[in-house]
Amino acid sequence: MNIAVAHRSIPLSMEETHVWIASAVNLEPATLARLEVTLSSTERIQASKFRFLPDRTRYIFAHGVLREILSRYVGKLPNQLTFVVNDFGKPSLKNAGPDGPILFNMSHSEGLVIVAVTLDCCVGVDTEFIRPIEDIDSLAQRFFTTSEQALVQAAPVDRKEHVFYRCWTRKEAYIKAIGKGFSIPLDSFDSSLALGAQGRWLQTTNDSLADNTWWLSDLALLEGYVGALVVEGRVPKITYVTWSPNGASVSG
Repeated sequence: MNIAVAHRSIPLSMEETHVWIASAVNLEPATLARLEVTLSSTERIQASKFRFLPDRTRYIFAHGVLREILSRYVGKLPNQLTFVVNDFGKPSLKNAGPDGPILFNMSHSEGLVIVAVTLDCCVGVDTEFIRPIEDIDSLAQRFFTTSEQALVQAAPVDRKEHVFYRCWTRKEAYIKAIGKGFSIPLDSFDSSLALGAQGRWLQTTNDSLADNTWWLSDLALLEGYVGALVVEGRVPKITYVTWSPNGASVSG
């Protein structure tokens, strides 16, 4: 069995952020097996710990896809990539790209995986599948700022979950970009966006990186999902790339 697929490299400029979208819908067993072979021994052990097959499959798919994607930027095979994590568990790529450090962040929900890739700037990304939530107002009061709570409360009944998950993914993406985990309380910064806004600058007063600037954008994903992207120090030019077992397509 081949342990990797040869792909042409993808150029990445300082101004760009590539957002990869990969879906496990109609995933072929042969594709999953190919992805699994690229995983490290630690990742395979982690995969084996999942009790239920769907959870194990999603883990293998997400981490195998991540390796295939990143291999395109650093000129190495997927199984040759080495990851390190900081004190809060955020992973980074040990292998440098030809044009500088390749930074990334991954999120997955149900069968969807998204990977954001930047050149030499921190990035965070999050996605959620929209599902019903009990006690949505009390959750908003617990984790959201006053402005974010107002957005949820003002939403029509059939849009409350959508608005809640929009706010949640924005916050998760910001925390993941900073890379300090939930040491940053969710209600210590506001992520609300004006209707129709393409994005906004964020800043938290409860973080040692408060002098840095962070740009928040909502993402356009598959039906039933919401997502958000946060990039350090720049308004990114977002390019969407669709992953497939046989290649990739750029959607702009």
